[in-house]
Amino acid sequence: MIGIYDKVTFISDIVNFIFVLAVFAVTFKYRHGFVNKFPSLKGFYYTILVSLGIAVVGNVIDVLDNLVIQGHYLGSQFTDQLTSWIYAITIAFIGISWIKVIVNIVERYNPVPVVREDIEKTAEMNLDPGLYICTNENKCYNYFKGLLAERPGLVISRNPPEIVRETLGLKETPILWLTKIERKDTVYPTNLPYLMQTLVDFMKKEGKPKVILLKGIEYLITENGFKNIFKFLATLKDYAIVTGSIVLIPIESKAYEDKDFHLLIREFRVIE
Repeated sequence: MIGIYDKVTFISDIVNFIFVLAVFAVTFKYRHGFVNKFPSLKGFYYTILVSLGIAVVGNVIDVLDNLVIQGHYLGSQFTDQLTSWIYAITIAFIGISWIKVIVNIVERYNPVPVVREDIEKTAEMNLDPGLYICTNENKCYNYFKGLLAERPGLVISRNPPEIVRETLGLKETPILWLTKIERKDTVYPTNLPYLMQTLVDFMKKEGKPKVILLKGIEYLITENGFKNIFKFLATLKDYAIVTGSIVLIPIESKAYEDKDFHLLIREFRVIE
């Protein structure tokens, strides 16, 4: 025969168990999606997942401690000590996770500096603020370098910064590399929120108009899908307008389906 030693405590423990189990289940379910979007926080996520798993075990013991089976009360000094150790380990894991987040943010987040490239101004670049699609890559580069003579700039590229600097003849302009390699000057291709925040922070900084060259848009589409990138670009265009900035995006028109290409040229201005 099974009885309950303390019904109030038993109900409380059951509620806690259901809550912790639900949090663990959701965390476990979305682990791959989270890690794919925020790879630098992988250690934090899995440490939290382990701590939740340990907490579930501790809650199971708490529930069993309230049972009385054939007159024998399952709770004991040993189980009390065991649950105390389990909760101490859980808190320790959460503390470790928090430290990992702090270290990651401090070391990973590197605000893009606002610097001027020493380039001689050869012509007036009469472009209104906004986002421009460039079907001619070389012309896009010429516009970008011309605008660099007037305002600070930033390059986002699929190629490593060393190659971009050599190709475009840049010395001071910051360059971020779209790659899955972990470095301070890289952006993970599926981490669109981080990329957006980086670009917006740069455009807003010091209240000066900026110019951004975003190369590798086809790579971003491969990693995230056209729909997500279109929304990303539409939002980026709005921020460019309100900050007086210009975003230049060279594209290969043959890489797009007709409906997608027409959607791009309908939403964004085109430099041919």
